[in-house]
Amino acid sequence: MVVYYELLFVDNLVINFLLLFFSSKFYALKLKLLRLLGVSALASVYAVFSLLDNKKILCSLPIKILMILLICFLAFGKSSFKRYIKVVLVFIITSFLVAGVLFFFFCQGGLEIMSYGIFYTNKLLRCVLYGIISILLSYRLYIYIHKSAPKSQTEICRVSISVSDNSIKTNALLDTGNMAVDPATGLPIILVFEDVFKEFPIDMKEDCFDIFIESIGGGGNIPAIKPDWIKIGQRKRKHECIIGIVAQSFEEEYRCILNPNHFV
Repeated sequence: MVVYYELLFVDNLVINFLLLFFSSKFYALKLKLLRLLGVSALASVYAVFSLLDNKKILCSLPIKILMILLICFLAFGKSSFKRYIKVVLVFIITSFLVAGVLFFFFCQGGLEIMSYGIFYTNKLLRCVLYGIISILLSYRLYIYIHKSAPKSQTEICRVSISVSDNSIKTNALLDTGNMAVDPATGLPIILVFEDVFKEFPIDMKEDCFDIFIESIGGGGNIPAIKPDWIKIGQRKRKHECIIGIVAQSFEEEYRCILNPNHFV
């Protein structure tokens, strides 16, 4: 079989991008597309060199494991060890799911899988993969242009917040669009209306630190604080997070925004 290395590179670039993209969605992480493309390109370079490696050193199991760890680190960034292991597991599970789909095409004769796991597709499957990635990119562009639709009352729940051994309950909007994660600690960020903190004995100047939050209209620094814990709904489990304090007036039925996928 004649292998065109430029097509081999592009095929693996698309598949690696899809793996990272779906992994980030499953784990509710917001990542820049350019970052995903860069890491996918690095993994594709590894695939090409693996094919050129006559001694098959790059295809050995230890090297593959190191590549998985490196890819996850570069794609999902610095985080706590526990969170990093979870991300790696999500990436591996996603890889198995995608591999099942690719195996179907392999049985149909539309895919060549080298003995060391490098993908090389025919024209039809290549068009399918390129079509999928085009749809995903178009969807991200649509989300960037259009603001989210108004939330329904069923997406409101009670949240308990504890700061300095003092706790309060308030309504929270469950919004999966809030993908903010603190890069320093790897903890999810929830947004809370500043009026809530009038009930806590904290000094907004001394006890808070600044974090950067991205939004559809841009981004900027907002004050933040690390609570003792939060509880969501009727759950007994206590979660760690970072609270971003915002001055905008939310709708009356909620005073907090959080992503439920961050607290499973």
